[in-house]
Order: sequence, then structure tokens, then C-alpha cells
Amino acid sequence: MRLSALVLPVLLASATASLAQTGFTTKIYPAAGDTTLRVADFNHDGKPDLLGYNTFFNVGNIYLNDGNGGFKAPVALPQNNTGTIMYAQIADMNSDGFPDIVACTEQTGRTSGSFYLVIYLNDGTGNFTIGQITTLAYGCNTLIVGDVNLDGHPDVVIASYTNASPTSPANNIFQTFLGDGAGNVGASITQQNVDLDSPDASNSFTNCGVINITGGNFFLDGQFSLIANTTCKPIGQTNPSNLGTTFLGHGYGTGQYTFTESHKGDEYLTDGQTADVNQDGKPDATFYSVTGQPYSNLYYAQNNGSGSFTYNQLTGDIIAAKDPTPVQFTGKAVADFTGDGINDIASIFTTVTPTNSAQNVVPYISILAGSANGAFVESQHWIVDPNSTGVGDMVSADFNGDGKADLAVLVLDGPYPSSTTSLYVYTNTMASNTSCNAPTAANTNIICEPAQGSTVSGSPFTVTAASNVTGFTLNRLYLDNTAVYQTTSQTINTPITAATGNHDLVLVSYDNSGKAFTTSTTFTVGSGNGECLPSGPGVNICQPGQNATADSPVTLTAGAIAQSGDITALRFYVDNVAVYTADNSAKSTSFQATQAVPLSAGSHHLVVVGYESTGGSLTFAENFTVAASTNCYPSSAGAMICSPIKNATVSSPVQVSAGATAGSGYITALAMYVDNVEENLAPDPYPYKSFSTIQSLTLSKGTHNLVVVGYQSTGGAVTASETITVQ
Repeated sequence: MRLSALVLPVLLASATASLAQTGFTTKIYPAAGDTTLRVADFNHDGKPDLLGYNTFFNVGNIYLNDGNGGFKAPVALPQNNTGTIMYAQIADMNSDGFPDIVACTEQTGRTSGSFYLVIYLNDGTGNFTIGQITTLAYGCNTLIVGDVNLDGHPDVVIASYTNASPTSPANNIFQTFLGDGAGNVGASITQQNVDLDSPDASNSFTNCGVINITGGNFFLDGQFSLIANTTCKPIGQTNPSNLGTTFLGHGYGTGQYTFTESHKGDEYLTDGQTADVNQDGKPDATFYSVTGQPYSNLYYAQNNGSGSFTYNQLTGDIIAAKDPTPVQFTGKAVADFTGDGINDIASIFTTVTPTNSAQNVVPYISILAGSANGAFVESQHWIVDPNSTGVGDMVSADFNGDGKADLAVLVLDGPYPSSTTSLYVYTNTMASNTSCNAPTAANTNIICEPAQGSTVSGSPFTVTAASNVTGFTLNRLYLDNTAVYQTTSQTINTPITAATGNHDLVLVSYDNSGKAFTTSTTFTVGSGNGECLPSGPGVNICQPGQNATADSPVTLTAGAIAQSGDITALRFYVDNVAVYTADNSAKSTSFQATQAVPLSAGSHHLVVVGYESTGGSLTFAENFTVAASTNCYPSSAGAMICSPIKNATVSSPVQVSAGATAGSGYITALAMYVDNVEENLAPDPYPYKSFSTIQSLTLSKGTHNLVVVGYQSTGGAVTASETITVQ
């Protein structure tokens, strides 16, 4: 997906009130009263399972996948005397490769009582035992997991706040518990009296208490940082306010965070979830907001890099299209539901009368289709169950293994909090936007375009392909031995850029055991005038493609069309340094240029500026990676070092080739440690399951311990280590 160098507004086009459910089939299962969902492969069979819990009635239940996209009867987690689960997350706490459960539990009410941190350990079959139980000195408004201290083990962050009196300032508390990789966490690293009030001296945004956090590499520096949402009750007021502030907490690997204001408004944000929504390699976040019960909105916070976010309200015409209004949002999921390679957003909303009468509550699911220009359009919405009183939670995963994103939704069968719920599974049967039909033979794949021996007129060109793989997990395209595109859909329809000349294109399809199935085609990109010009005034980059991986020297190709006057020159900036300037001696309204530039391995940011004779300028930007032509990563979850080999004797500087494959989510960065000191951190701009890099390390003579850590987007990490000698 190609984005402008400027921040694009995220728009929502007009919806049609008559939109209906298409492309999803529905099955319903009993849900043991659960209202909240988490997803993971608990029994290691390659099919996603579910954790469900209800903060009022039970501890938690495991729903194992039946192998056909449905779910077996729920099995309760073991009981203990710590009460019910308030918040839960999934992480491999004891490094055995199986997802465990980390939870806050509470014995009495939601706002008072005794709170505990409980770790449930998985034996690899989906059966759990209770591990470490830690009494919490403070409450638990929210819980997340992530590798805070970058040691490769998941840690736990809990946030809460207290008030000495109804009108006293909020005492915001952040507790970080470092995991040891053996299923335990250490004592709390506690940061108290964190000021989350707006710094502009406005009395409206004071006494703000944290209610929700989400985590990720938000500053693109490899550190685990936080987004903290609050609700504010101005000093002197005893009634709750709908005002709220959102702060970014920059992490430093110590369990302490520096907070700066990121957003505020007359509604407070909650239910923060980290996801790379626009697939630009920067972790974004989604929220819904509260403007006064039950009114709320849907938000997408776009990460602009270096701690800057643009907060976009996506509610828009969804509200206008419904009668009655307003709309209450209660769940969401980010995935490519339409199969076009661009992420979409599925959201739960409820239409309700101002009195919130039960007979007037109608729950819906809405699919907001993403697009290449950053806009979202509601492609469909449908009523979940006209007899239901609401929907509790929703998650997305490929439950039946066909490569398409499905949905699992918990539906309330009675008034909230209900002791009876149902699990609705929506299997995605949506046709993708491709004319390439999958082969009929199992475990085979096909490239339809470009055809073998064909010539395409220019770049970018369209690639269509499809696979028929049992237990499918991933499709990846390689152009001339370089990975250029990846999707979890079995069908492909995507633009690819390539220089003029002959090329080899390979499609690799993976199953859930890591086995690969391949097909290839050879074709030619022809030369033509204007093949890299934008469709209108502006700048277009053809090479390298957005988030592409290329070898050095990298061929940079771009073109521009003037808004006014002529294009006088094109200038290429890589990582804020001008690397090439092409003057347009013809002084024409359009101009394009190509230049090969040597660049170091790693991720880079490219900006192309087109200068106009009238004094204006036009810009376009994208990210890409320079890496070796051969990848180094394991076929299953883990990390590996390809060179130097174990116990090798080498000279400095040492060329280290290493890579990692995520057990869940994707690899966000690869770090190299020598003798427990970080020597290099290579961010992965792709949301890819596997990532490899080659780095040059200057090391002293002697024996050294080399450790490679691959950080996962879902928290946790995979590692590999060896000993080498520098002569």
C-alpha cells in the first residue's frame, strides 16, 4: 500500500442503510456465559483456539478448534481462590513454545477488593495449571504483555489509579513485572503519581485516571512503549466526566516510562488495541470512545513515527445510516477480510434508543474496507441477532485454514451482565478481487499474471496468483530472489514494481507445518514513456516498492507531474540525506528519473521531491529495506544464526547473518547482542512472520557470546546464540 508523505486524512465514505451480510457463513456454539475473547493456538494443531471469560460470573474457558473452523464445548480453566478474571492476555511465559495465559483476578467488586496477577501454564494440549500467583498492591484497570526489558521474555504491565478523596487528584500507577522465561515474574517495578492531566492548564482536563493501556514499538526505536487512555474528573466535581486524555509512555527497558500528551477530547478513549492498520511498518492503534453512556465512537490512531499519532474518528456515516441512533461500539478487529491485500476493520456496534430500553437494542457487525489511499468505506453491515441484547467481544483469525480472515463474536442472550452467551463464528467466504482461479489439485499454486514468457508494458504491473494448500498459512512473492509481497490470503492481486528487462517471479505457499510449495514464471518489463508518472499532479515512486526489500545498490525510480508551471528537478532523500538530484533541462510539466544508489543493509525512508518552476514543490515518501538476496530464518518459530557458524574463528569486522520466525504475530525487529551488550537493532518494516538481516559488527579480539533476539508483534521474542572467536 502506497501512502503520501503528508499525513492522509482517514475518511469514511457514505454507507448504504440497506447493506447486508455477504461473504460470511454463520455457525453458533454455546459460550458458557463468556463476554470477552482472546485467540491463540493452545493445543499446537495449527488452528486458532479461543479463551473466553466473564468478569462477573466465571474464571475462564478454553474453546478448542474442532479442525473445521468450529469449536468444541468449552473447558473451564482451573479454579482458585483469587476470584474472577478482570483482564487476560496470551504469552509464552515459560519458553516452552506453548501460549500461556496471564490474568488480573479480583475477589469482590470491580472497583474494590483484593487483586492478583495469576499465570496459567499450558501443557501444549490446551490443558492449564495454575502457576505463580502474585498479590497486587494496587488495583488492575488494565493489563498487557510485552518484552519491556528486551531480554526475549514476555513481561507484564498493569495500570490503575486511586483517589484519596472524591475531589483529590488521581494517583496513576504503572506496575511492571519482568518475566524470567521460566513461567514466573519478579517483584513489581512501580511508577506512582504519574501526571496524565493535560499540560495546557485547562481545568477541564484535570484529575485524569488511567483506564486502559496498549503497548508496542510506537517510537520505532525497538523499545516497548505505552499508549495510556484516561477519563478526567475536574477537581471540585464529584460526578464522572466524559472528558479524556491520551498519553504516550516512552519506554526505556527499565519499567519506567516518560509520558507526553497525544490526544484529548470531550470523550475518553478505551479498549486500545495495537495493530499495523495501514501496513506501513509502524504500529498503529484502534479504540472506541465513550461520550456518555451508551454513546461512543470508533477511532483509528495512525502512527506517523517518532511518537506522533493522527487520531481519526471512523464512526461517520455509520451513525447516519442507522435508525434509531446513536451507536455504541463494543468490539473490533483488524484483518484483510476482503482479500485485496489491504487491512480492513470489523466493528461491532449497537443501535439503541436514548433510554437504552432493552427492546430497542439491536447489535450489528460492520466491515469497513480499507483502500490504497487510506480511506475506509463500509462495505457491509448486518444484524447479529435481532433477539439479542448486545454483543460482548470479537476477535479475528483464520479458523478453518483457508487463508481468509474469519470472525468470532460473543453474543449476549440476556440482559448484561448475562449468565448466558453464544459464540457466533462467521466463516469468510468472500471472493477476493482476482481473476486467478486456484488449481484443483491439493498443495499446488499458480501465477496467472504475468504469464510465462509475456511482456508487460510498464511498471508497476499487476500480479495475480492463487494457491490450494491444505493447512495454508502464508503466500509470499519473490522477484529475482527478493521477497516483495506477502499475504495470509490464498489469492493474490497486487501491484509490483520492477526495472525494465527480464525477471523471474516465484510464488511460495506455506502450510502450518512450515512446508513450502512453489511455482514460478519468467517475464519481461518493457520500456515506455511515462511509465512512472502519477495519474495527476504529484510524485510517484516506482522503485523500490512500498515496504519492498532490495539489494544494494538500490535502483530509485520516480516521476512527477507539476501542479502549476513545470517540473525543474527531482531530488531523492534517503533517511533525510539528499542522495541524488536530477535536473529537468527540458522544463516540461512532467519528468521522471532513475538512479542506482549504494545503501547499507537495514530499513530506510525514501522521500522524493519534485520542484516546480513556480516555486512550489511536491513530495512522496515510502519505506523499504536493504538486505541480502538470500534469507536466513527458520521455517518454524525460532531464531537462527547462519554466519559465522558456531565456534568459528573470524576477523573483525564480523559479518553476521541471522533471522527469526515469529511463533505468533510477526517479527518487528532483530537485535544482536555481543557479551550481553546490544550491538545492533534492525527494525522490520514488513508485517511479516519471518525476517532476516546481515550486519557488520566491529569486535575486539577474543572469545565472544553472540545472541540474536527476534521481537514479536504480539509480545515475547525468539532467540538463538553461539560462541565465536575474533582473531
